[in-house]
Amino acid sequence: MRGVEQEHYVNDPENVYVKDGQLVLQVTNRDKEDQYKNPRGNRQVIYNSGSVRTHGKREFLYGRIEMKAKLPKGKGAFPAFWTLGSDFTLDGRISSEQGASWPVCGEIDIMEMIGAENEDLNGKSNKKVYQTLHAGSATDVDHSKSISTYTLPEGIFNDDYHIFGLNWSKNKMEFYVDNKIVGSIDYSNNEEYKRCFNRPQYIQMNLATGGNWAGDAGDNLAGQKYEIDYVYYGQNAQQKADSKEYYENAIKINGEHDVTMTEGETPNLLEGVTSDQDSILDYSIDNEYSFKSKGGLTSVDLVCSGKNDKQSLKKLKPGKYNLYYTARSSTDSTKPSTRRAVILTVLPNDKQDLIELDRELIKNGSFENGTNPSSGYEINSRTSWQVTNARFTKWPGCSYEGSWCGFLPENNGNANI
Repeated sequence: MRGVEQEHYVNDPENVYVKDGQLVLQVTNRDKEDQYKNPRGNRQVIYNSGSVRTHGKREFLYGRIEMKAKLPKGKGAFPAFWTLGSDFTLDGRISSEQGASWPVCGEIDIMEMIGAENEDLNGKSNKKVYQTLHAGSATDVDHSKSISTYTLPEGIFNDDYHIFGLNWSKNKMEFYVDNKIVGSIDYSNNEEYKRCFNRPQYIQMNLATGGNWAGDAGDNLAGQKYEIDYVYYGQNAQQKADSKEYYENAIKINGEHDVTMTEGETPNLLEGVTSDQDSILDYSIDNEYSFKSKGGLTSVDLVCSGKNDKQSLKKLKPGKYNLYYTARSSTDSTKPSTRRAVILTVLPNDKQDLIELDRELIKNGSFENGTNPSSGYEINSRTSWQVTNARFTKWPGCSYEGSWCGFLPENNGNANI
């Protein structure tokens, strides 16, 4: 949930799925017992929906970013295709000292649509999309600029698939719909915009319902879909050269890797990880992988704010977490930070010799009918392991898809897949 909206973003296959090669974000009714009042306003959160982003996985700087999609329709349907600065603090999921707040990080709205029950009602329409920039020099001080509004000459965006894109160069942007340029901006003389937009961004696609701009969501949006055929990224020679120049001068992080620790310990999670340019390196941890869709106002939270937050690190329960490394300038507060994301796995403290096995190795035959010399277990078939010195089982911390766990040493036993 963002803003004063009426959807709860969930990790449910009803709301985010791939079908026939297309990514689909779908609105469904939220169970009555799980509905709640949006704490930022008085609207009831009545829907579940989907949101997908590339943060921590892929960032982009200059080039053509394009999507082909069929949009939903209806009162308060609010699909968006947009970007945020890669060092954004994720609405509090990363320590405020370890990156840029909104809108300092910059926001590029490539496509937003505010659906309507009746066409073109107070600017809300199923045939109209908006392109907007958000920038600022301080938290929540938004110097936004509407770049363009495009209205389909006939029909609505739910009738068929359409192309929405951004051609982004250093100090210049062009927005297009169905390969027609609908708006542009040259910000070479705007220092604030250069700080906010000449920096890496990550892509986000989401289907909201209702909100400050969209107003109250209709009560009939369940089943509405945001169907994404593709998202494309490419660069011309100049965009590639300008991007290369940026990264050559950007702060660099080296040595980051997935980390495993034991519950109750306080290891140095910065060990072996370095950054250059006399930057300040720290980390944040969130609990995305233990997020629950049900239970009212559930959320993903910051659970450890960095190297000085040893007590929170010590309290982490067994499971899987996002570990975000951020390096920021020690001398220039306007310089974009650099971020890298890895996985932190916390093991239960009463099983020191826990090992994790990838079920895919069994499925593809890598360990079928053989012995792994490093751990001493035997695989008799793809569906049953005869274990010589371990008991293999599932436990809550590694119950995510594709992972099985064993404890050493243990009695002989069997495990079924």
